[in-house]
Amino acid sequence: MRRLIYFTILFFLLRNIMYIPNQNNLLYLPIIVKEYPITESGAPACRWPRNYGSSDISILYKWGSNLQTPGSNWRMAFESGISDWNNATTYIYFYEHPWGIVIFNTYYLNDGLGGYAVPHCNGTITTGYDVYGNLYSDQTGGWTVNIRHAYAGHETGHSQSIGHIVNSAIALMGTNPDPNVYFIPQPIDINFVNQIYP
Repeated sequence: MRRLIYFTILFFLLRNIMYIPNQNNLLYLPIIVKEYPITESGAPACRWPRNYGSSDISILYKWGSNLQTPGSNWRMAFESGISDWNNATTYIYFYEHPWGIVIFNTYYLNDGLGGYAVPHCNGTITTGYDVYGNLYSDQTGGWTVNIRHAYAGHETGHSQSIGHIVNSAIALMGTNPDPNVYFIPQPIDINFVNQIYP
């Protein structure tokens, strides 16, 4: 399924164009590009509760057993990802708390993934998330700081109870963005979160 982008071109009808000597007489028409509802794939079965138009969504998080010590590569990557999303203009904000219901951790497995996020649901309400970065992929793939940052930011994005943006290679939450380029939330990512949590 392809995301449709509608292009609206404003045409101004000019009946009389004044001729100015030694001028090109070029008319530049603006092109307005508007993205209509962003299509989501892999949507979780639940969302964080929020009364629309009211307060922000506060997500409490804590560090899992493998990320208790500050300064590890993945802890720094997740800290960057959390900070990036907190600086995005959405209604969701992450707070570190000892009783956090979103747990950031690592695992080591040759599963072809850079990480993953697992929601905990009570019906259609999100009650927590487990978010993981893959040490195996990191250590055997020669990852840079930006690549690790991209995967951490992507999985942190999922902990907002959102899926992937369909057919977007320019979004952190796209299905296959270039992690050397897209390692922080892009405008389409922010619009995506705000579409789900208006």
